[in-house]
Amino acid sequence: MMQYDKEGLIGMTQAILKLFSPSDSDAEAAELEEASKGLTQALTEFYDALGTQTAASVNLSTSLLPDVLSVYDVANEQKAKAYMEESYLTYLQTTQSWLEGLASQEYAGMYDGASAGPSELYNGVEIKSYTLPNIVSLLDDLPAETAFLKPIQWNVYYTVTDGKLFIAMASSAQPLRDALDRLGTNMGFDQGNGYDKLARILGMKNNMLLAISPVTLLKSFAQLFAPMDPSGGVLQFQMMLANAPETFSIGIASQNRDGGVEAQLLIALGDLQQLVMMVVGVLQMGL
Repeated sequence: MMQYDKEGLIGMTQAILKLFSPSDSDAEAAELEEASKGLTQALTEFYDALGTQTAASVNLSTSLLPDVLSVYDVANEQKAKAYMEESYLTYLQTTQSWLEGLASQEYAGMYDGASAGPSELYNGVEIKSYTLPNIVSLLDDLPAETAFLKPIQWNVYYTVTDGKLFIAMASSAQPLRDALDRLGTNMGFDQGNGYDKLARILGMKNNMLLAISPVTLLKSFAQLFAPMDPSGGVLQFQMMLANAPETFSIGIASQNRDGGVEAQLLIALGDLQQLVMMVVGVLQMGL
C-alpha cells in the first residue's frame, strides 16, 4: 500500500522524467523530449483536479499483471470527471509515446486500440471503463507451463464519487467494487494492522509512505504459483500462512529535498518473527 500527497506525485514524476531526459540533440532525443513535455502536461492537468492525498494498493494473486487500485482525494469533481472522460486516452497515448521514445520496443503499441469500454451501475454508482486490448500481449512469450499466469484482459475502471476518484487497472472491476463497499467503514488502506505504528514512527509529513505486508505478499505469490506445484508443497505453505496476521511490517517513507529524494526505511522485526520461523520450518521440511 502506498500513500502520498500531490507534491510527492508531481515531484516523483518530474524526477523520473528528468532521469530519462536526453542529453544529446539527435532526432530521437528531440522526440523523447517532446513526449516528456506532453506527458508532463497531461499529468499536470490530471493533478489539477485532485486534492492532496492519494493511496494505492497492488494485488498480485491472480496473474503476472497485478490489479492496481488508486484512490485520490478530489478537489473538483467536475474537472476530475471531465479529465477521465475526455483526456485519459490522450494521457495513455502520451505515455506510450514516451516509452517508445526510450527505445522500449517491448511496449510499442501497448495502448493501441484503447477505447471507451462498457459501464456498469454498482450500488447506485456508475463505474466506467477503458478497454486496453493489447496490454495482455506483453505476456505472449510466457512458457506454456506458465500460460495460466496471463490474464484474459486487463483494463481501466474508474468512478468519481464521495469526493474521491477511484481508478483500477485490473482484470475486472472487482477491486473498484470492493473499494466502494469499504466507503464509510473503518476498512480503508490506513486501517490495516501495523499501519498506525509505521505512520507514527516514520511520521505523516512525508510525500510518500509505502507500507508492505510480507505475509500478504507471500500469500499472493503462493496463490499465484500453486497450480505449478503438483506435489502440493505450496498448498501446505498456504495452509501454514492462513492464520498469519497480514501486518504492515515494512515501511518506506520519502520526502522531496533539494532536487532529490530523502528516504527512511523501517522494518518491524518483532512483527516478522512469526513469519521468519514459519519460513524456516518450510525450508526444513524441504517444501
